[in-house]
Amino acid sequence: MVDYSLQDLFYAPNVDKQLIITIDGSSVKITNTELHQENFELTESLCSESELTFGACEAVAVKFTISNVFTSLKDKWITVKMVLNGNSTNPFILGRYKVVSDKPTADRTKREIEAYDALYDVINADVAKWYNSLLPNDDSTTTIKAFRSSFFAYFGIVQKDITLVNDSMTVTKSIDTEQISGADVLNCICEINGCMGHIGRGGQYEYIYLSQDIQGLYPSEDLYPSEDLFPVEPKGITIKKSHYISAEYQDYIVKGIDKVQIRQSEDDIGAIAGDGTNAYIIEDNFLVYGKSAEELNTIVNNIFNKIKGITYRPMSVESIGNPCIEIGDAVRLSTKYAIIESYVLNRTLKGIQSLRDTYTADGEQLRSTQVNSVNKSIVQLKGRINTLTRTVDETKSQIVDVEQKLSTSITQTAEQIRSDASKTYETKEDAKSTKTTLESSITQTADEIRSEVRSQIQATVTYDNIFEGTQFWGDRLWGDKADATINNEVLTTHSGYPITKYFTVSAQTTIHVYVEIMRDNVIVADPTPSFQLLVSNGTNVITEDSFGVRLLSGTWTADGLAYGYTIPSGYDRIAVRLIGGEGLHYRRLYVTTNEGYIWKPSPADTPAEIAEMYSQIRQTSEEISTKVAKNEVVSEINQSAEKVKIKADKIELDGAVIINATLTAATLIGAIINGGAVSFGNNRVVVNEDGMWVLGNGGVENPDFRVDKSGFVHLGNSFKMSPAGAWWTDNVGTEHFKSWSSFFGF
Repeated sequence: MVDYSLQDLFYAPNVDKQLIITIDGSSVKITNTELHQENFELTESLCSESELTFGACEAVAVKFTISNVFTSLKDKWITVKMVLNGNSTNPFILGRYKVVSDKPTADRTKREIEAYDALYDVINADVAKWYNSLLPNDDSTTTIKAFRSSFFAYFGIVQKDITLVNDSMTVTKSIDTEQISGADVLNCICEINGCMGHIGRGGQYEYIYLSQDIQGLYPSEDLYPSEDLFPVEPKGITIKKSHYISAEYQDYIVKGIDKVQIRQSEDDIGAIAGDGTNAYIIEDNFLVYGKSAEELNTIVNNIFNKIKGITYRPMSVESIGNPCIEIGDAVRLSTKYAIIESYVLNRTLKGIQSLRDTYTADGEQLRSTQVNSVNKSIVQLKGRINTLTRTVDETKSQIVDVEQKLSTSITQTAEQIRSDASKTYETKEDAKSTKTTLESSITQTADEIRSEVRSQIQATVTYDNIFEGTQFWGDRLWGDKADATINNEVLTTHSGYPITKYFTVSAQTTIHVYVEIMRDNVIVADPTPSFQLLVSNGTNVITEDSFGVRLLSGTWTADGLAYGYTIPSGYDRIAVRLIGGEGLHYRRLYVTTNEGYIWKPSPADTPAEIAEMYSQIRQTSEEISTKVAKNEVVSEINQSAEKVKIKADKIELDGAVIINATLTAATLIGAIINGGAVSFGNNRVVVNEDGMWVLGNGGVENPDFRVDKSGFVHLGNSFKMSPAGAWWTDNVGTEHFKSWSSFFGF
């Protein structure tokens, strides 16, 4: 409630009330005379939802009709105040508002004005630029208190001093977004602290905690003696019977919140405080993405301790107008049949002399299962989710860590059980960035068990860390990204940014400064910048010769201090100055200690390298099969009761291999067979450790042709030969020998 010394005059009879509206930057003043038939209305709301919703933030609106004022008020700021009984030195301030609509009536004799407080611009603004500047990197952090202070400083709004329950909570860059509204940010700030907010009469943003246990407690026969029960005065502002005109209310009292759950989706387990059944659910609040279980437990308990025990009776009360009563105040009034103890969640103040207030508070006896958070389609960078989904058709458990790019799930139906796991990670080596995605799954049905592992490796050339010792600037220099036809990475100079910041280098260090031009879409006539190297010791500055860009159309070109520059003794800082003009183009400027520079190729010339790998094991009652693939190269092993089939471009058998049956091969290259035998042509040709047999028309004992292990060649059973000569046996069994020299006479 606003502390105003003359507030009793709002209820007093026959009090002159003068409404005065002043306009910033104008001498025009609107009074009761210009306000048509006291047509003035102020509407403010803390929560207009059908259920109590923390985090709700709505702008205050004023509407009035004026005549005899011919200056347009559109987009102007106005201050509204009320003077009671001529006390012009102590007016009651109703607030400051910005006119968003100034429309003439149909008869053109009056104008209807609609204006909102500063929160109107806040909740409708796109604050992605502010968010990304406050948290520029994935590892950037701040606290809730610093986060909200920066947010309102961005709009030039002062916050009323207060410590929120989760002010010390760490905030990280948990979303990647190019668009997020001020309403989303403000809703999440208030929600995660269990409060609401609005712009107060003095123009400051005020965080509002609803008073807990507003009902009084009095001695009663149905309250047994207890050491922890004491009489308690009611906390609400009393509205006397003589002050209210009518009162409508529900027969029930909204049950207090006895449980709070923070989660990221409907089936996420999240964190819970309290063990009741009337739960308040906070879902998809980006400020808690990526929080650990311990952090979430602290946060949810802080919220629970601020919103538990909030009970009230839904009502709609019309009363004598008293703007000192604010939204969020607890009120109490007696009717013929019940005592109404509730909150002013919405109010409409109308009129001037006959000032009237309407206070309302909506709510169901028990909370529904609907969530209460802002639900925006934003790209989440950090988050941990543990969900369990159960339907009559399936049970699914899933755990996700967005920041680590990990996820696992188990799905069970009447037909199958399936488990999946995936991981994505990125590595950088020199100029190559590699993104690896891993996925695995196991599926089990009554007919088969199948397990799969897949990976995709994508390597791309980047412009980061291409040389050891390199300090990259570029975007941190001058200019904005320009024409997308030049890879959207061209920088255009602005003469208003003539020098880089100094950075420290060691004396005697040799540095190389290079300016890089675009690879293509460049003609000789294009304007290009020139630069100078500045070397400083904090007092004196050495200015080196200028350097710029050589224009060689169609190739990567550069210029700079080509032979290096050695930092003089006593100097330890360098910077680069732009000495060209406005609107000049270049690709990148950098400083390196590495003399052997290599120009970075255009992304169009270095397509991403993609490797897809896959392995699978499948088991049924009839067979076991395995499959491994890398891009177009595939190998398979299929085993059934009858056979084992191996299919691959290359098969390597390392170790002892025993073949007890038939070996069939189209080609054998470099084979060594120790022991056993190899046969061909239905065993008509046999090779083993004792020699080789060609049976021909003979048999194993008397083959037509045989070579024994000593090197003798046998033709049938009666003739053999060696390098020495030939042996034969005649019909009577006598063996003869004749050397080859005897045969041929040498």
